[in-house]
Amino acid sequence: MVKLKNIRQNIARRKTRRRTIMLLTVLFFLLLIVASFIRMANNPEFRRSGLPLGTVEDALSVDLQSITEVSIVKLEQGNISYKSGGKGENIVLIHSWAGSKEYWKYTIHGLIDNYRVYALDLKGFGDSDKPKDGYTMADYSNLIADFFDTLKIDKATVVGHSLGGKIAVSFAEQYPSKIEKLVLVDTPVSKISVGLRIFTWRVIGKPWYYVVRAIGKYTFQSPEAKSSWLKPTGNSAVKSMKAFARTDLTDKLLNIDAPALVILGEHDRSTAASQVNIFLQNLKNVKLAIVKKAGHSPMSENPKAFNRLLIDFLDGRLSS
Repeated sequence: MVKLKNIRQNIARRKTRRRTIMLLTVLFFLLLIVASFIRMANNPEFRRSGLPLGTVEDALSVDLQSITEVSIVKLEQGNISYKSGGKGENIVLIHSWAGSKEYWKYTIHGLIDNYRVYALDLKGFGDSDKPKDGYTMADYSNLIADFFDTLKIDKATVVGHSLGGKIAVSFAEQYPSKIEKLVLVDTPVSKISVGLRIFTWRVIGKPWYYVVRAIGKYTFQSPEAKSSWLKPTGNSAVKSMKAFARTDLTDKLLNIDAPALVILGEHDRSTAASQVNIFLQNLKNVKLAIVKKAGHSPMSENPKAFNRLLIDFLDGRLSS
């Protein structure tokens, strides 16, 4: 009896030790994250390099006076907020992880005179609904299809940035008749590195996300940027990141016939050259364009060059 009691005590001690080690590990990572973001937020050079908070603030606060309408469309997966305007061929813009329709301001301004443009907030982001579940890549692909059908968009060029690019590929493979052309902006092909995938763990991902959101709120000077910055909940942020991190597009690319353009910011560190080569090898009808003086968000960091490349591709003028 005493021996059995000792065994149970040993098991309990091991469990307590594991919990303590896990808690200390989480706290260590959180302290590193907080320290690094505080350092970056107070570093003027960081605010203007790579994908700096300053560039994000500029994109969120700029007022370009484009004639657009913000509406809500009720879809099967929830209420989706979107911005639309212009006349002509349809262009649908899908934002990146933790982004929103507001990040496409420069693109909308550049296209709206000659195209019918739609920029939506994905489920879980911006002003759209943020339910508890439904953040797989298949969920998002079906969401875009429902968006097309409800708004009677028969066919469109789909432009996706990062996470939005992965969704665009999944949508193009599943619904090829709805795709006119495909534009992928700084989109990774394969699964995200293990180092980033730790942020898909709820115990780390949610606190990390809240720290990032707080740093932006603290750093931004513009009220418009403060109000638009990181609207996802901790739940929608982590679950959508999980879908983003675990999706590999390689096989899907082989099934896409639509003309495609891969756009890469010259200084983007998150989309390696090897990733771009997979696009070039697996897509049947693809062009590559590099945006100079830009990182992960060329549509905001060098919008003039980005819009010129995009319009040339849409009009069939972009050389190989």
